[in-house]
Amino acid sequence: MKIGTVTELLTPARLNPALLGTGLLLAEVGTEQIAAADLVGAKPGDRVVLLTGSAAGVTTQAPTDAAAIAIL
Repeated sequence: MKIGTVTELLTPARLNPALLGTGLLLAEVGTEQIAAADLVGAKPGDRVVLLTGSAAGVTTQAPTDAAAIAIL
């Protein structure tokens, strides 16, 4: 798990059908930027808890490497 700050919401040109209806966001964690599936409706400036790796894919039931699961 990581804690990051949402810097912007992403609008994909194409999206895997398993992610339809799920927003995407860009979060800054230290000097790293992470694109994540947004499961909580976060907005720019929100601090979020991010699951990364295989745990994110299990949570979203879709092929993701990161997912925002809580707003702090």
